[in-house]
Amino acid sequence: MKLSQLVSEYIAFKHALGVRFQTEARILKAFSRAMGDVESIEVEPSAVHAFLAGKGVVTGFWYEKFGVLARFYRFLMIRNYVDSIPLLKTMPKRPEPMKPYIYTLEELRRLLAATDRLQSPWSPLRAHTIHTLILTLYSTGLRIGEALSLTLADVNLLESLIMVRSGKFFKTRLVPIGPQLTETLRSYVQRRRKLPCPQGEDSAFFATRSGNALTYDQARKVFPILRKLAGIYREKEARYQP
Repeated sequence: MKLSQLVSEYIAFKHALGVRFQTEARILKAFSRAMGDVESIEVEPSAVHAFLAGKGVVTGFWYEKFGVLARFYRFLMIRNYVDSIPLLKTMPKRPEPMKPYIYTLEELRRLLAATDRLQSPWSPLRAHTIHTLILTLYSTGLRIGEALSLTLADVNLLESLIMVRSGKFFKTRLVPIGPQLTETLRSYVQRRRKLPCPQGEDSAFFATRSGNALTYDQARKVFPILRKLAGIYREKEARYQP
């Protein structure tokens, strides 16, 4: 049976159990594409190793991919789709865990001030989006994914409430916000309305110049630029998050 078919079957099986299975599904689909149009029994251990290794150093994501593939192949073994599991017998050394970096109030002020330098005539909302996003994260304790998933309907400025849908453990919760953040969010919405962005209730709250939702990758890439503009430098050898 084709590997791609078994990947689809496994993902459907997990969804039928009520598991969200989003990250795992992306990993398995990427694995299927990397292996090509092959039968499940034709997958070579060397090809699996190359997929796990990727192009950089070993990170925590290596172990996440390994775990997803190990569970997938156990599923195949139980159903007699394969006779063996083409995974490594020995594991590489785990990398040092990420260190949380605690920004001082002065550093936070410099980060916020530096967002002004992101302003561009080609992306008139960018500086305001990043500025408002940082304040929202700092003031509410939302996870970055939760903040980026907010829609216009989720931010109730009249009641000073933010609705976080399907957060950790897939639960929805209400987050109260203070008057200063409420005014900051209201100002951002007013700026947003002046641009040709989607204005429907289901539209992304934190939007790009095209009106699409700001993605995690976009936010992650702009943050080192912002730190440099703010003159915030950390140990070069340390692995910090963010």
